[in-house]
Amino acid sequence: MYLNGTIYEGEWKNELKHEEGLEICPNGNQYEGSYADGKPEGVGVFTWNNGEKYEGEWHNGMRHGSGTWHGLYGELFAGEWKCGKADGKGVHVGRNGTQYFFTESLSLL
Repeated sequence: MYLNGTIYEGEWKNELKHEEGLEICPNGNQYEGSYADGKPEGVGVFTWNNGEKYEGEWHNGMRHGSGTWHGLYGELFAGEWKCGKADGKGVHVGRNGTQYFFTESLSLL
């Protein structure tokens, strides 16, 4: 447990979170998945305290690669991510179920 109340259960390397772990923040946000050098790296799931969720690839602590974001009202984006934002090919499903397909770069979320 950290001084700020964050809880981490998992593996360590050189005093940094590494390999598989679970981190729960005092505000209720949590990440479960792979780490490298203290940051999410590889595949993992981040769940916000409001119920939003991202499942997919991470690089250097940011959503990066292939992944799916689930919103609060049934909306989602499944596709490519770059530097923490939806950016690339994918499908966005809106609150009303309307599907939008992207075949090139975008900055959606």
